[in-house]
Amino acid sequence: MVHNALLNGLSDTRLIVTLRRSFIGKHRIQKEILEKLGVTEIHKAKVVPDNVKVWKDLKKVVSLVEIERVAASEAEKIARERPRLPRPSYLKPKFVPYFRSASLDTQSS
Repeated sequence: MVHNALLNGLSDTRLIVTLRRSFIGKHRIQKEILEKLGVTEIHKAKVVPDNVKVWKDLKKVVSLVEIERVAASEAEKIARERPRLPRPSYLKPKFVPYFRSASLDTQSS
């Protein structure tokens, strides 16, 4: 049970929820909860209300997200200014020749 003292403190705060791990291959309920909260991209932050209903949902996906409690007046500003972690590059590396041809060596001399 949640105590009334805790509920009184929740009214002036918001939660910044950031998805840190992929939900690919996870249980269907976890995917539905993350979609309901609006957290569907890795390293993207979303501001959600700080209430008991949200905490019950977050308890089921706590291994996939990072949760931060902030003041309601500062929440949007903090989420907007937070730097996103760089995504890994899936591009192939640029072509680098492993050998030099003899014709290039003779022309440069």
